[in-house]
Amino acid sequence: MATQRSINRAEIVVALVAVAVSALFLADARRYSAGPFEPIGSGAAPAGVAAGALTLGLIMLWQAARGLRSSAGETAVELGPRVLATFLLTIAYVVLLATGWVRYAFATVPFFVIGVLVIAEKPRKLLPWAVAIAIVLAFGLDFTFRRIFVVDIP
Repeated sequence: MATQRSINRAEIVVALVAVAVSALFLADARRYSAGPFEPIGSGAAPAGVAAGALTLGLIMLWQAARGLRSSAGETAVELGPRVLATFLLTIAYVVLLATGWVRYAFATVPFFVIGVLVIAEKPRKLLPWAVAIAIVLAFGLDFTFRRIFVVDIP
């Protein structure tokens, strides 16, 4: 059993790790120079992703810190099955992508939808939104990387 206060502490640690990793990737992206025929350079895509992840990490850190202050009168929460299911789902997703058995878009849609079903309090209410967002995210990113950045993601 976990209390809301311990959950907020864990979220703060995860947010700090996300901010640190994003900052490292952002700093690393600056070392890629633009080629003679590249107007924005090779580091633009990693820098953009790192800046987005850094922003999300800072937002998560701010929300967790706010929750830590307001967690008086907390109740215990059971997290075990959800955390285990999310962990196993993520491992399966990474294995599918690393082995190349399934292409990115076709692995991302079920990963996102099943992840929402596992994590959400009221999954039936969110299911249509989860499916729509998963399709747009997966196939949109796949199209963007293939056609615009000319990078074949697995």
